[in-house]
Amino acid sequence: MNGNREISIDALRGLAIIGMILSGTIAQLPEMPAWMYHAQVGPVDFKFNPETPGISWVDLVFPFFLFAMGLSFPFSMNRFLENGGKTASLVRKVSFRAFNLFLFAIMLPHLSPYGLPDSAGPWRYLFTLAGFVGFFLTFSRFPKWENHELKLNTLGYLVLMTLLAIRWFAFGLPFSIHKNDIIILVLANMALVGALIWFITRHSWWPRLAVLTFYFGLRLTADLNYSINYEIFHFTPIKSIGNWIPQLKNMLEGMGVLTDRTIYFSMNFLKYLFIVIPGSIIGDLLYRQSQKKPKKDSSKVDNRFYLSFLAGILFLFTVVNLIGFFTRNSYIIYLGNIVLLITGEWFIHQFGIHTSSFMRKSLNWSYFWLFLGLIFEPYEGGIKKDVATMSYFFVTSGLAGLLLLSLKIWFESYPFSRIMAFLPKVGQNPMLGYVAVTYLIVPILGLTGLLAYLNQWSLTGVLPGLMKGVALTSLMIIVTYYSVKIKYFWKT
Repeated sequence: MNGNREISIDALRGLAIIGMILSGTIAQLPEMPAWMYHAQVGPVDFKFNPETPGISWVDLVFPFFLFAMGLSFPFSMNRFLENGGKTASLVRKVSFRAFNLFLFAIMLPHLSPYGLPDSAGPWRYLFTLAGFVGFFLTFSRFPKWENHELKLNTLGYLVLMTLLAIRWFAFGLPFSIHKNDIIILVLANMALVGALIWFITRHSWWPRLAVLTFYFGLRLTADLNYSINYEIFHFTPIKSIGNWIPQLKNMLEGMGVLTDRTIYFSMNFLKYLFIVIPGSIIGDLLYRQSQKKPKKDSSKVDNRFYLSFLAGILFLFTVVNLIGFFTRNSYIIYLGNIVLLITGEWFIHQFGIHTSSFMRKSLNWSYFWLFLGLIFEPYEGGIKKDVATMSYFFVTSGLAGLLLLSLKIWFESYPFSRIMAFLPKVGQNPMLGYVAVTYLIVPILGLTGLLAYLNQWSLTGVLPGLMKGVALTSLMIIVTYYSVKIKYFWKT
């Protein structure tokens, strides 16, 4: 533990953010290895092909972030309740955070420099920098000005609204409630629905599994037209309101709100509960472990060498599965996982490595989700991120659990943690990390003229194309790391 935070959760979240940024900033070149991109979107033409089975490392970053969200529910909400927080206050807090994420999702594409015309020249970069200032004011905690924090946050909202007006009148680009960042929109849904499910079922994980079971059944039968399941699965609040009140529907459509499209909630988004809920179950175990007083263990230093190997074995699950699923090699997938499981268990017993109740149960849950995903792999045409298959949810949940345990061992028992200290720092301020490149670094590089040179250089070969992503991601890490050092956290 690091203060009041669980460092392994921050490390997993930080790894996911770094993966998101790196995968989004690597140049798209026909000669690049296909495993550097989403399995369904890769060279040569980079066109989306939903029929292509398999996953790459890029397809793991979002589920790892969702898993980390589930892990964090017990920590944030248990502490709120233990400090005397009431149920009503908790619901308001959860709802407000979900609203902030929804606002974030809507604002991101409206303030992006890539959403403005090239004819705007340097003004589009200045506009985006102003957007970053608006985000900073809206979502930041201000440790040195706590008494003025509400005023500064309110000022941030006003800045964002003003920029939307400027975008409309100066650039001729109207606001659309349907223009959003889908990743953040899904997170907003999970931050609300996932958190409320955890709160209601916080004393037992059985009801959480029941939720997944019923949703699984609904998802399997959702395409049966004219059935009640079809109506439930395709339900959206705005569509129903429009059908009930035709006059309201006409008024909303006159304002540019399409009632046949979702604005915030979609039953389809709830499929990511198959990742968030497994994360919350291991999060419960991790929270209970964190509340126990650490026992003195004279063998801890002696076990450190063996623990590092155990962490490596747990990490290899991710490597082996990525190779197997991407190459579509069933022998690597099944034999690799079985060999790693047997090796890890043998290693634990052979060298007398002490495993806590948390470690044992978390390993069992992770194995369960992973092998359940392997059983489902042939279903729906093979594992895919888009359109996401049941195998994808279960496999990524299992791999996320095993990687979390690997990171926990490394950061608590081995000097490797010093080399990778930036991982949990990035994970402590993930939303800033998510926007730092597009809304701060790219505008600065654009205004100085360096962006054009970087983009041109990245198209000259595989190594430059990769180094562009590495350079921009490294700058993001520096910005986010420094923000944590000076304690400016974004509330989302």
